[in-house]
Amino acid sequence: MEYDRNENCLREWNDGPVYCRERRISFNESDMYGRIKLPELMMIFTDAAGDDYSRRGLTYEVMAREGNVVFLISKMSIRYFGKIKYDSVVTMKTWEAELSGVKFNRHFHLYDEEGNIVAQARTLWLAVNPETRKIIRPNAYPYMDDIRLNPVDVDCRENGKIKLPEKTFELGSRKIVFSDIDTNGHVNNTRYAAFAEDCMPAEFMTENIRDFRINFVNEAKLGDTIDFIGGYDEEEKKVVIVGRNHDQISFECEFYL
Repeated sequence: MEYDRNENCLREWNDGPVYCRERRISFNESDMYGRIKLPELMMIFTDAAGDDYSRRGLTYEVMAREGNVVFLISKMSIRYFGKIKYDSVVTMKTWEAELSGVKFNRHFHLYDEEGNIVAQARTLWLAVNPETRKIIRPNAYPYMDDIRLNPVDVDCRENGKIKLPEKTFELGSRKIVFSDIDTNGHVNNTRYAAFAEDCMPAEFMTENIRDFRINFVNEAKLGDTIDFIGGYDEEEKKVVIVGRNHDQISFECEFYL
């Protein structure tokens, strides 16, 4: 199935187990240097994961109401291979890669108009009960018959633990407000990347990010306050930022410059 949707002239289709979407990068998705904003790129990926299921009839509402299950993203790793600029047309492809323990792995490729890969991502997701947040293991996931595993790998850093450098700095705090919250009742995953970018020194934001990794550890909700701590690893040329909510880590991320 192929069709246009709104001014972004989006097309979507399936190529076997791979869900594909073509879209235009809009002005409001771009930063002051004409590059796609990191949170917007994350949203392209995560929204596509949901739309992949929706095309199978497994909308968020159906899964939550009938299956008592929703997916929450646990980890994401992105690698940039080129610039993703305002007004460019890109094609995103995503697929379910494998099951590992309690996690569902999903990969992404992003192509420019010439068919060159400009970004890749690997993500880990948890199936949870929407009310209790109890993790649902794959053998108890009610829609296993709809899983379409594709063994194609991606060329980006593995997801894993993120550690602060020895020397760290306090980077301020932020109270969680209404616009940060999504339908799951917690801070949307893309907002954490925006919080982290807003903590970065201005001189770092002129650089093109090579890799980005983020772990979503404990959810933050309306009214919570996140305190930010960061550090720079000179050897690996990366900025690490951790957000704490009271005595718990809310998220941890790293930017490779």
